[in-house]
This record gives sequence, structure tokens and C-alpha cells, in this order.
Amino acid sequence: PPHPRPWLLASGGKDGSLALWCPTAPPDVPGGSLAPLATSPTAHAGPLTALALARRAAGAWVVTGGEDRMLRLWDTAAAAVAAAAAAAGAAAPSPPLPLTSTAGTLAHDKAINAVDVSPDDGLAVSASADRTARLWRLPDLVPGPVLRGHRRGVWDARFAPADRLVATAGGDAVIRLWALPDGACV
Repeated sequence: PPHPRPWLLASGGKDGSLALWCPTAPPDVPGGSLAPLATSPTAHAGPLTALALARRAAGAWVVTGGEDRMLRLWDTAAAAVAAAAAAAGAAAPSPPLPLTSTAGTLAHDKAINAVDVSPDDGLAVSASADRTARLWRLPDLVPGPVLRGHRRGVWDARFAPADRLVATAGGDAVIRLWALPDGACV
């Protein structure tokens, strides 16, 4: 039987590509692999190093970051419709649907290592080798506070599931907690 709520899986490549998949769809060939539902072969000019899907607006968009220092938001609504059809037994679109970037910005001075989306889909956070993390208002990627304090690159950044906090982990072996929305280190 089809999965009650089709969901998307996103993957990024060292070649800068982005692909969306429906893991609840039947394989294209018995014992075979899934075909991607939607792709962007040139999502980033260099390796795509970080991505996060919308949490509440399932299938609405994905945020990506790369070694090119760019942060991009991609419209995935058509892929979500294709995922629902694929989960019900329809074939994946051939060729895969194209993904469209709806917002993009030069986000950091060095490569982006991680991105995350807040539980309410209102904010994103990006972490960079430039020793900062940064908050962004979604869906337009409006810049918010820069989270400064790590002495080495920031390798990860995650929103707390319920509280208005962001945790960052840096190459300086320090984990920091930041209050939202002002970005003060607590």
C-alpha cells in the first residue's frame, strides 16, 4: 500500500547537483533503484555541502549551501506532487522535473558546512568555515544576525526542537547556544 504521506529525500553532490527522491515509491525496475523526481545539475558552482528540507510545509522547498559560499532556496512543490503520485504507484517523471531556485545569496566568506531550518519554517541557519553562523528569514533568505564567537570554522548548526535556540559546533571544540531572534550567545 502507498505510504500515508509521501515524503521527499534530498541529496547533493560534489559536482554541485541537487536531486529529490521519493523513498516510498516502488523501484523503477524490480530489485533496482529509484529514479530522481526532480534535479538541478548545477545547483552550486562546486560541491553542494549542506541542505535542509522545509519541516512544516512538507515538500515546499529545500535550502542548500555549498563550497561556493552561496545559500539557495529551491521550490520543490512540483516534486512533492510527483512524490505523491509515485508513492501511489505512478512512474517517476522522465526526464526528472527541473528544480528552480527562488532565492539565493552570497552568505559567507568561506564554504558553508551546514544548514538547518527552524521548527516553524520561519528561519534558516547556515554554518561556515569562516568561523560564523548566520540566521536567515525564510522564504526570501533575508539576512539576520551573524553568530560570532567560534575561533575556528563552524561545522554544524541546529535549531532546538521547541525552544528558541540554535546550537553551533566549531572546530575549536566548543558548542555554543544562541538565543533567537537576536542571536545573543547564552
